[in-house]
Amino acid sequence: QEAYAIDPLDGDVLAGLERLLTGTGRLDDLISLLERRAAEVAGSDSATELALLVRIGEIYRKELQDPGRAVEYFEKVLERKPNHTLALSALADLHEQAGDWQRCITVLDKAAQTAEDTKAMGDCFYRIGLIKRDRMGDVAGAMESFNAVLEVDPEHRAVLSTLKEYFAKEEDWGRYAAIMEAEERVTTEPEAKVALLLELAALMRDRLHAPDQALGYLEQANS
Repeated sequence: QEAYAIDPLDGDVLAGLERLLTGTGRLDDLISLLERRAAEVAGSDSATELALLVRIGEIYRKELQDPGRAVEYFEKVLERKPNHTLALSALADLHEQAGDWQRCITVLDKAAQTAEDTKAMGDCFYRIGLIKRDRMGDVAGAMESFNAVLEVDPEHRAVLSTLKEYFAKEEDWGRYAAIMEAEERVTTEPEAKVALLLELAALMRDRLHAPDQALGYLEQANS
């Protein structure tokens, strides 16, 4: 580490040392090195400091299999930048792996509220919905989260598929039709669009007893 001692802020030197220490399995030394660099840039380069703290958290999470220490570092990042995307995602993963569903949901909700785009926000709400449904047995809460997805991202394919499956199981054909209509609107492939329109026509005719609407979908499919 002599080169680092000469110029501790040299990014190339740090990268070289990181490769060396990783390759030789000296992860404790690597963590010490990254901590020193983070301390040196603290206050002058917050982006680099946070990136280094995230890297340490990832070493604890992936290489050292120490989720407790990993959580500490990701929380340090969030203390400085509450909307740090990578730290929020990693922390949610750790809580989910630990089976701490409520903490996972809290972190995902924070990630959703600070997401940079509607797709990322929708993905967070969708993940919350799956946890509520599959891990907590809270179907009503899951439906609220799935509806939140559609509010921010009406074209979210995964939630459309999930809701379609759920309403079919419940034989709630009115809501099933509404989801199919949403799915048809966001489908651009001609053959898939025709298939959805034909399915909607059959649904209106056989389940909802709405022949006029069934005819309308058939006309769209044949246009």
